[in-house]
Formats: sequence, structure tokens, C-alpha cells
Amino acid sequence: MKPRTIAYAAAGLLMTPAAHADFLGFGAGAALWQHTPSGSVQYRGDEIDMRDSGNGLGLDRDRDAMIWAHLEHPVPLLPNVRLMHTSVSNAGSGTLNHSFGSFNFSEAVDSSMDLRQLDAVLYWELLDNWVELDLGLQVKALDGEIEVRGRTSGRQERAEFSGVLPMGYARAAFHLPLSGFAVELAGAGISYDGHRLTDLMAQVSYRSSFGLGVVAGWREQRLKLDDLDDVTADVTIDGPYAGLFYRF
Repeated sequence: MKPRTIAYAAAGLLMTPAAHADFLGFGAGAALWQHTPSGSVQYRGDEIDMRDSGNGLGLDRDRDAMIWAHLEHPVPLLPNVRLMHTSVSNAGSGTLNHSFGSFNFSEAVDSSMDLRQLDAVLYWELLDNWVELDLGLQVKALDGEIEVRGRTSGRQERAEFSGVLPMGYARAAFHLPLSGFAVELAGAGISYDGHRLTDLMAQVSYRSSFGLGVVAGWREQRLKLDDLDDVTADVTIDGPYAGLFYRF
């Protein structure tokens, strides 16, 4: 088949009615994410390991909720919308012999990390049948803080950082016909000005005939910050999740 013929065929596939939602659709869900942080952080001082309890923050794994909702419509050129809120909180203790912020710690410390994320996704459905393919833009509003408190000295330091990051977005889903089961892959990412962020999800879901479903999967976030509000970090947060959703 000639290249021009292939191009025409591909264009025709994308323009068929099956490639677009032909009705108004809404869905929402919530899941519990068991996440583990790893990597390092630096705030006006030394680079500090986040997991090492011998000479680091000693942050442990924890569980937090993530909730989402989406709206799809039949208007051809307007994007569909998906919103997602994720909270990540980890705490731990260790022995720290590093400087963090204004203080040089050489003692046992209690540490915590809180990372709040709100994602807005504008996407277009290129395929919408037993194979789904979405492409679009994901904007992540990031608000985080890392706190260290010395047990002996009582000294306490907190690093706060925030930003809004636009990312490319892609999602693919494969439905097993007449079964309700689906496998889904979704990801977003950006790299600019020394910062890098990726947010990846892989999941298996089952949806009943009346719209209620269950989902289980794996989520991995990689966050590299280069002097954002005086915070430099190279952090991975990953782990399994499971939850419920409803679509109609």
C-alpha cells in the first residue's frame, strides 16, 4: 500500500463517528494509594536522602486518597475534561547529620513530607470503541512542604514550594468485549528549565452493567526540581492503589 493511501486510511479512521463520543458521559471515582517515597531533597544546604534512617529523613510508606471525575461530550472540537486531586503525606524519623535550611542538624529528627496535587486534563478522544485513545494537555498545580524537627534541640525547619506545570497527556484503554474488563495506561510529563515531572498509571478495571466498577493499579510519579522556591529534589513516589468508580 502506498504511503499516501495509508495516510488517507488513517485520517478516515480518526474521522469516523466511532472515534468520538456520541453522548454526554460523566464518571467519578476514588481510590486509596499506598505510596513509598525515595530519592533526595536539598533546601539551602546539603542533599539529604529521604528514605535512609541512618543519615536521612527516614520517611515511611503511607496511604492517601486520590479522587477524580470526568465529563465527556459530543461537541467535535471542544476538549473533554478530567479533574483529579491527590494528597501524598509521609512521615518518619531518623538520625540526620546534614544542614537543612537555616540549621545544621546532628541528632535524631522527626520528618514529614506533604504534597498536594490538583490536575486538570483537557483531552480529545481519537478512538472510542473497544480501543480508546486520548491525547491532550494536563495542568498540575503542585503545593508541597517538607519539615524537619530535631528531637534534642527542638529546632524546626520547613521548606515550602509550589508551582503550576503544563504537561503532555496520553491515555490508552483496551476493553475485553462483553466482559466489563479493561486494561488502561495513562501518562503525563514535561521537562523544562531543569525541572522534570512524569505521572504514570497502569490499571485493570471491571465495570458492571449498571455503571459501578472496581479498579486496581500502580501509580508512579517522578519529580525533579531545580531550585524551585530554594528546593532542589529528585524524588520518586510509587505504589499500588485500589478503588471504586461509577460511569454513566
